[in-house]
This record gives sequence, structure tokens and C-alpha cells, in this order.
Amino acid sequence: MRLPVAGSMTEPAGPPAGARRSPAALAAVAFGLWVVMLGATLPTPLYPIYEGQFHFAATTVTVIYASYVIGVLAGLLLIARASDTIGRRPVLLLGVASAVVSSLVFVLATGVPDLLIGRVLSGLSVGLVSSTATAALTELEPTANRYRASRIAATVILIGLASGPLLAGVLAEYAPSPTALVYWVDVGLLVAVSLGFLFIPETAPLRGQRARWTPPRWSVPRDVRTVFVIAAAAGFAGFAVVGLFTALTGTILITVLSVSNLAVVGAVVFALFATAAVAQLLWTPARSGQPMVYGLAVLFLGIALDLGSLYARSTPLFGLGILATGVGYGLLFLGSLELINERVPPEQRGELLGEYFIVVYLGLSAPVIGVGVLSDSYGLVTASAIFAGFIVALLLVAVALIRRAGLTRAR
Repeated sequence: MRLPVAGSMTEPAGPPAGARRSPAALAAVAFGLWVVMLGATLPTPLYPIYEGQFHFAATTVTVIYASYVIGVLAGLLLIARASDTIGRRPVLLLGVASAVVSSLVFVLATGVPDLLIGRVLSGLSVGLVSSTATAALTELEPTANRYRASRIAATVILIGLASGPLLAGVLAEYAPSPTALVYWVDVGLLVAVSLGFLFIPETAPLRGQRARWTPPRWSVPRDVRTVFVIAAAAGFAGFAVVGLFTALTGTILITVLSVSNLAVVGAVVFALFATAAVAQLLWTPARSGQPMVYGLAVLFLGIALDLGSLYARSTPLFGLGILATGVGYGLLFLGSLELINERVPPEQRGELLGEYFIVVYLGLSAPVIGVGVLSDSYGLVTASAIFAGFIVALLLVAVALIRRAGLTRAR
């Protein structure tokens, strides 16, 4: 997805490097990324309520959950890739606006079509903000440390994804208006984010050059193609597992494990993402591909524990599997994002991060729809087992690619 540029400018425009690398601006972008990602998972513990209100089954839940990929792809393919030239700030503000409209649609929802529209708009906000904010964080990090910027971005994304289900679950269980109050809270946070974004310095390396929009096309430079494929494959696997649990944790707890408290549903999903964030914070960098290797191994363990818990109908085993899955996912996400971030030229960072997020967000949603469809014919447990087999095969391929490329060598 190359964005052709024309003009005589060869140097990046905008404020000088010292002005760009502002701790306050870094904090503002990180806060905005957290809030937008929080909004992406707010509906998770609310799906059982929507099922009762609008009378739909697990298959519809997975379609609603996954529909936001339409918005993600639209944001990444059509707009976010241009942030290298039109600027980070305009794209970030557009993403916040989309998130506000999404929350308002959920507040006013009267049926499944409204939920689908709300999810698509939520996906659009995630697509616009996730890759753009990651690039901006790299350019704003005060010490110009790309690894630290990658860790900040990955951790903030996970904390945001963790916060949404916990906030929604607690408010839905113990506060009035379970399907409205949490979205009003989200709107308030988004207003604060937009005010912060108005004052951050522009950091786009090609800011000021003319851009001629072209239809989206896949374009990964040859010299980083191998690294990109490895990072994208590992990220796809991790996000696919997390997507399943984010969409169906409520259904699994209620129908298989007989746990109906919505705060517990939210807490379980929170534990998944929070464990991933902690794993990233505790990881000590040593070798460029090492977090992915360890992440793939621990994710395999998590899949085995979670699948076993469904057959044994064991809530404690399910909890252990969630924790292991979180650790594996966190290390996979950190390692794959780090590889992309540290090996891509600055003038292509926004574009290739966008392509990376396209792949991983497809992993977050597409397999989940397949599980929902299979569960209608074979039951949720059998459908989950089929899904586990697919992911394990993908994990093995990713490990082979990492070792073949020599990405576990010392830095």
C-alpha cells in the first residue's frame, strides 16, 4: 500500500526533533491510544444482555464482534496509511471522532443492525488510531529508543483492551443503565483525548509533501519482507486466540461453566489482557526474536489448558488457561511489533505498521466467525477444539520461520 508523493521537499517538515520528542506529548498520545482501545472491548461483557434484549444466538455474537474489522480495514487501508504525509494529528482526531459516534450508536441501539454499525465505527477508530499512534509514539519517545516506544505502544494497547471489559462488566452488574452508562463514560474520556491531541506536535516525516491517493495495494519492501511475514504470522495467531475469548468468554462462562455474574465476565477478559501487559513490562530484551519464541510456547500451553477446561467444565482450569494465554499473547505482540518498528525506515513506518495491523486484526475476527458458525452444528466445545488445531498448526509454522530467519540471535 504505497502512497506516491510528489514535490521538491526532501526533508521532514514540522517542529525540530527536540520539540517533537516531548514527554507531555508522548503521554497525550499514549492516553488517547488507551481510551480508543478501551472502547473496542466495552461491549464484551454486555453481549449476554444484548442476546436477551434482541434475541440472537452465539453465531450472531461472533458476527457482531467481528464486524468491526470492516471499520479497521477501512481505517488502515484508506486513511491511516496517509498519516506519513497528511500528518499524525489529523488522523488521530478523526479516529477519536469515529469512536465518539460509535459509543453514541451503542447508547441508542434498538437491534442487531445498530450493534453492527457501532462495531464498524469502533473498528474504524481502532484502525485510524492504533497504527498512527504507534508511529507517533516512536517519533515522540524522548530518547529516540524504538524498543521502548514499541513496548509503550504494545503495553498501552493491551491495558486499554483490558480496561474495557472490566469497566463495562462492573457498571453493568452494579450500576443503572447497563447498556448506556458505560458508553457515556467513554464519550467523556474521548472528549479529554481530543483536547490533548489538539496540542501535540506534528511528527510525520513526510509532512508537507503532496500526496496523490491511489487504490490500496499491498507493498512490503523486499528487504523487510521476511521479517514482516514472520511478525504478521505470529501476530495473527496471538490475536486469533484472544479474539475468540474476547467474543465468547461471556457465552463460555454462562453456558459451559455456569458463571453468570457480568463483573466476573469482565474480570476474566481483563485478566487476559492485563497478564499480557505485565508479561511485556517484565520482559528483558536480549534477542530480537526471543519474545515471539517464548510467546508461541506459552500460548500453546494456554490453548491446551483452556480447551481442557471446556471438556472438564472446570472454571479454575479455564482461569489458568486465560493467564497462560495472556502471557503468550503479550510476548507475541511485543516481539512482532518490535520487529516491524525497529527494521522499517521512518518514511514507511506508518504504512507498514498499517499493513501489520491489518493482518493481526483479521486474526482477531475472521477465525472467531468460523467458530461461531461451527458451534451451531457441532457445539461450542467441539468448534473450539477445531479452532485450537488450526492455531497450533500456525504456531508451529511461525516457530519454524523464526528459527530459519535466525531472529533468535543476540542483538
